[in-house]
Formats: sequence, structure tokens, C-alpha cells
Amino acid sequence: MRTIQELRLLAVWVNPDHMVSTALHLMRGHRLSTLGVVDNGRFLGTVALERILRAPEAEPLARHIEEPDLVLQASTEAKRAAALFVHEDVTQAPVLQGEKFLGILTSNMLLEELSRSWDPLTNLSWSDRLREWGVERLKASREIAILFLDIDDFGSYNKKYGHIVGDRILQYLADLLRQFATADEDVLVRFGGDEFAVGLEAGREEAEALRAELEAMVERVEFDGLAEPVSVSVGLSGGKRTKERENVHFASTVDNLINLASKACIEAKKRRLEQRGTGVAPSEPERPRYGVIEVAVGEEDGVPTVVVLDIEGASRAAIRARGNESAIESSAMTAALALERGIGDVEVVIDDVAFSEEGAAGGTITVAGRVFSGGKTQPFVGTRTVRSSLALAAAEATVEGFASRGRLRRNGLPGASRLSEP
Repeated sequence: MRTIQELRLLAVWVNPDHMVSTALHLMRGHRLSTLGVVDNGRFLGTVALERILRAPEAEPLARHIEEPDLVLQASTEAKRAAALFVHEDVTQAPVLQGEKFLGILTSNMLLEELSRSWDPLTNLSWSDRLREWGVERLKASREIAILFLDIDDFGSYNKKYGHIVGDRILQYLADLLRQFATADEDVLVRFGGDEFAVGLEAGREEAEALRAELEAMVERVEFDGLAEPVSVSVGLSGGKRTKERENVHFASTVDNLINLASKACIEAKKRRLEQRGTGVAPSEPERPRYGVIEVAVGEEDGVPTVVVLDIEGASRAAIRARGNESAIESSAMTAALALERGIGDVEVVIDDVAFSEEGAAGGTITVAGRVFSGGKTQPFVGTRTVRSSLALAAAEATVEGFASRGRLRRNGLPGASRLSEP
């Protein structure tokens, strides 16, 4: 969970000599009911819209400064800030770093942050935060690079020492990576299992230097009670953009960079094992390398639904005329069609799509279906938290459920945990 200084605070303020009219203009323009008052860099308090609405517009704001009910420090976690908002019954609060005013935090900002998916074990965001960060940077014509990390032979630690020790390793590594990803423009996420990723706003030369620094940090991590040190492999991609291609799809570009960094990490792991003289190459991660790029669902019957997927670095699209089914059912069915076209030699049938409301989190979409391939039937279930739209979550749940059976291969589908036939 991020601290509030990592959120997009509204750095809007006035000084005590400003007129009421100035404050009213800023409040209306930014939809704020509170403004910070700063004098020579020192935070003095706030002015409230309710108080100055009936004041003469030419009157100085110095007469209307109040001590706020809640002042937050920048290092406060968003979850803690939300609890304080509820306890103090406020919807906006000033944020300070020491005595420096950083901006106004609103309840809508907190709601958006808390609705994101995050990992309670490491207190890090999941991969959707990395994709969001990357799209934002590319749209702003910034250069980005991705570092992908995978703990070497992590499964053996769980088997030898138990999952409690395995969890402690993941938590320690997350804390270590927080020390590395300290720049304001960096982002750190847990990608899944024993994988992490760091997004860097950097060119290739700087990114290469940062990778070397990170590799030195995670080369041999000693733990009390473990006979052998833990090592981590690192892969790098990006940092080479010279100019943006026309009509580029930013989300697809970010996913491609993640895929390339992941593959580079696998190659790094192979080299490490060869250097150790094991002669055994590691198996590829079970996590399939694809996801949802775009979903468009027509509002009326007969308007086609479009789903675009990224399947191992290649875009695969499907268009399907929408009948009497709901938008989320149409999205799931079209995602299934895109999977069929992208994978080949498979038939994907959607049996059920359900939406469960979960308060502020936006609810969850659950998709159940079956895959037919080579004369065999494999049922699947996928679940996705709704972050931006129900249709997108339905497509993502379809892909997630489809992938949960194991690594997809063009020459057949591997075995997986069996579910009871519908």
C-alpha cells in the first residue's frame, strides 16, 4: 500500500494576503472545499469554502484561516489515512512533509487508491499498478525501463523450510527492493509468486547501471536459520525509445516490455545455473505471458463487442455480435473467441458469468467455462476485481481462468488441477 505522498496530491495553495475571490476561483476550478494557506514556505492552516462563501470577495484571506481538523504527514499509508478520514469525519485534509505543504488529499483520491489490487503479504501493489505507471509515462513521452526479478529455486525453500519461511523471504526481499526503488518516478510491484518488477524512468545506460546495482544487492541474501543464501535473477528491458511510433497502443507497449524483461530474467537464471555447474536449465514460469489490451462493448443489442488480447507478445483481436446477453457475458464470450484465435486448436466455452458487489472495492467478476482440446475437456474458473469497468474485468477473469490450468502451448495443453465437471 502506497504512502499518500505517492498519490497525485493537489498542490494548490494561497497566501494570507490573497483575496477571497482568488480562493473561490481556485476552489471552483479544482473542486475543493479546502485550501492550504502558506506564507514564506510555512504552513499556516486552511481556509474553508463554507466560511468564505459569504465573505466580501475583496477581503484578505488572513481573516479566515482556520486550524484544520486533520493534518497528515506525507509518510502516512493510504490505508491509515482513510481510517483517519472516517474517524475525524472529513473529506479533505492538508498533507505536510515536515513543515512543507505538499497539497490537499481528498477522499476520492483515497477511494481510488484503496480500490487497487495490492498484496497484503508484502504490502506492494500487483502488476496492474506497473502497467498504469508505464502508460502514464509513455503518454507523457517519458523513457521507461523494466527490471524483472525472480527468486532462484524458490520452491525448494518452501519444501525444505515451510511456507512461513518462504513468506518471510518474500517480505524481506520486498523491503530490500523498497530501499532500491526510492526515486519518486520509480514504481515497485509484486508480479506474482516469487516475482517482482521495478519500473524505472530511465534511459538504457542508466537502467543498465541500476540493474548492476540491484544485482549486487540481491546476489546473496543471508537469512538466519537457512543453511544457504537466497539469490535472485534480474532481467532488463526498455530504455531504448528514440521516438514514439505513430498510432502506438501504450498498454501493449508496456506489456511487451514486461514480457521482454521476464524473458531476460529467465536467461539470466539459466546463465547463473550454468556458472554453478549444475547443467540444469530452469523451467519457464507457469504464469502465462498474456493479458487483456482493450475491450469495447456496444450499449445496444446488435452492436459488436471487440476484445484485443496480448498473447505472448502478439496482439489477437476478436469481434462478436452482441445478442441478448449482458455486457459482461458478451465481453467474456468475445475474450474466449480471441483466445481460440490466438492459441489455435482449442475451443473455449463460457458457462457462467457472475458479478458480486463488494462495496467500495467495486466488486468481483467470476467466469466459469471449459476448454476443449485434443479430445480432452478442462473446466476453469477465473475471478477479477473490478477496477475500471465490468466488461474489462470480465475479459480479464476469462483470461485468468483460462491460464490457471498451466502454461499454454501450441502443441497441446498440459495437465492441471482438476475441477468437477459442470
